[in-house]
Amino acid sequence: MKTQLLPSTLGLPLSGPLEIEEVKNAFRESALKWHPDRSHQGDSQVAAAEKFKLCVSAYKSLSSALS
Repeated sequence: MKTQLLPSTLGLPLSGPLEIEEVKNAFRESALKWHPDRSHQGDSQVAAAEKFKLCVSAYKSLSSALS
């Protein structure tokens, strides 16, 4: 995943500085939306799992960069 796309994965703006609290809140919202155990059926469950993995990866990268 390209670094410049990490914020957009979590629904954050691509430009401007990011705060750790902003990243945490965006991750929580994305994690709840895309968690595979939350009312996703069939193929959409697989897609949700992939989106969830992307969100986790983006959060780990951004939070470690901001810490």
